[in-house]
Amino acid sequence: MNKHTENAIKRKRKMAKLVAQIVIANKLLLNQDTESTEIRHALGMSYQNFNFYLRDPFLINELRYYGIQVKKGKYRNYFFIQESELKMKIQFNLKGLNNHEL
Repeated sequence: MNKHTENAIKRKRKMAKLVAQIVIANKLLLNQDTESTEIRHALGMSYQNFNFYLRDPFLINELRYYGIQVKKGKYRNYFFIQESELKMKIQFNLKGLNNHEL
């Protein structure tokens, strides 16, 4: 694997992490699914560039790793996380914080 492929994988992992943060924050604060246009505007990407990444199977697998699912709507895509998955992530993080207190 050359450095260009490694850099592309790093960019996709970073983007998946940012998308997961946006979706989880939107779910916690507003209790709603996140539209793809909201994510695109938050990341400052063009429509063509975002759709290029959205069709990438590696990025979709990275999003699944974070528990994010993509639901295709009639006019736009929606990103969401299941309630049970979100509760499990919160409990896991709280348990980790209690074990590593200063």
